[in-house]
Amino acid sequence: PPAELNRRTVLQGAAWTIPVIAAASVAPAATASASTLLLKFDKTGYTGSGCSTVTGASVKATDATSGAGVAGVAVVVTLPNGYTFDGGTTTYSGTTAASGVLALPGIHLPASGNSQTITALATTGETTSSTLSVTSTAYNTAAPNGSTAAPAAKAYTLGTLPAGTTMLNAYWALSPTGNLYYVYASSIRLIDTNVSSATAWIDQNNYNAVNYLIGTTAYNSAAPNGSTATPAAKAYTLGTLPAGTTMLNAYWALSPTGNLYYVYASSIKLIDTNVSSATAWVDQNNYNTVTYLIGTTAYNTAAANGSTTPQAAKLYTLGTLPAGTTMLDAFWALSPTGNLYYVYGSSTKLVDTNVSSATAWVDQNNYNAVNYLLQSSC
Repeated sequence: PPAELNRRTVLQGAAWTIPVIAAASVAPAATASASTLLLKFDKTGYTGSGCSTVTGASVKATDATSGAGVAGVAVVVTLPNGYTFDGGTTTYSGTTAASGVLALPGIHLPASGNSQTITALATTGETTSSTLSVTSTAYNTAAPNGSTAAPAAKAYTLGTLPAGTTMLNAYWALSPTGNLYYVYASSIRLIDTNVSSATAWIDQNNYNAVNYLIGTTAYNSAAPNGSTATPAAKAYTLGTLPAGTTMLNAYWALSPTGNLYYVYASSIKLIDTNVSSATAWVDQNNYNTVTYLIGTTAYNTAAANGSTTPQAAKLYTLGTLPAGTTMLDAFWALSPTGNLYYVYGSSTKLVDTNVSSATAWVDQNNYNAVNYLLQSSC
């Protein structure tokens, strides 16, 4: 509900896999003219997990007037890079049978990839198309807090998502092609499409919420935790943001040109400019807070939860960091050269070097924690 959005406390945000499509071209025979011949794949789309084989695909030629199959149509099917037919070839040639059907050999899928279009082309010029999608399987596992036992791999199978999908949090996922999914237990549901950015969290009313951007319009949707009902797409319209803007959390957004926005219900306000990196969270005092970098200086500002107006831009100057540094959370930052910094108040301290990846959070004991990976060196 919209009234609840302004009271939501962000527990955790996160920004799913993409369908991959193969292309086929079919050359029709001279037994039917371009004006009467129709081509059609037996399915509007084919899916399979990475490195699997799609079997049973076919193309059918029919007479446009009678609907009868057309025999003797010469067909050439061509796959895009990364896809092969049985035997390792990327093309297949054949002629339709008496039923008008040309059965295709097995199509071997890559481990992952972007969406492609399968097209069938008859020699008379008629065409049709379909899609081929590579999927991945989503799993869940867990361990009791305080337990040293190893969690079981693949404890629960959640379902199938397009390869390359990003898990935003426990309940939401975003595919590389912009499909937004709601993941609940073993049920995965497509909620919206053409999404360029999204952030997800559980609010203080125990709703599984998401803010997302389509084009230049920001939307919100949510489902009560424990509910198997499908959340409504575009349940609330939040306002307009520049195309390509990244939703940082429920309340903050950063545009590709460095504009920092405060998003509250249907109110969106420009707070600062020339921002290269930002991280946002709800602090222990229930303030909607953001730490951000302009040039080599880190700043902080915040808005009381429930307020439509943040305090002043650059409310606090936190210190100096290398240009291009990524703010991991309120307390940790990682530079482009692998320097890991601890940021607290106006104090910025170098903690480690040669760091290739890091993630930061506040743990249940109120420690500002970070996990990080060091680059290998010889």
